Amino acid sequence: MPRTLDVYLRRHLAGQLIQDEHGQMAYYYAQIWLDHAGAIPLSHSLPLRKGRFNRNECRGFFAGVLPDESKREIIAKNLGISARNDFAMLEQIGGECAGAVTFMPAGESLPERNYRYRPLTGEKLADILRRLPHRPLMAGET
Repeated sequence: MPRTLDVYLRRHLAGQLIQDEHGQMAYYYAQIWLDHAGAIPLSHSLPLRKGRFNRNECRGFFAGVLPDESKREIIAKNLGISARNDFAMLEQIGGECAGAVTFMPAGESLPERNYRYRPLTGEKLADILRRLPHRPLMAGET
């Protein structure tokens, strides 16, 4: 059964990333994004157009927003997923990727922006810094 992630660019729905039952990814721009006066492509490799971008066309961009390979291996191990499964990685950490792109399970709304600081004791900060090399992006933390 296909799995779908909504792809947001600066909090606007830009499209959907789909993984089919064979593990192959495809990307489609949302019609609402294509109709938006300020629409821009996610990248030069994904120009604005109707229709499907196949795995070969879209993998470079979507793999590129993920951490580098050494961090990816650690994150995958912590989350119990394959480091080679870009879709699963985006599904798990897609809200924490670099840049202005956010990935959410299809139909889920973006979380509210919360720019408040969370107070940390010196002990808690030291604990986070100790664990960070083994848990990049604090993957798996709630």
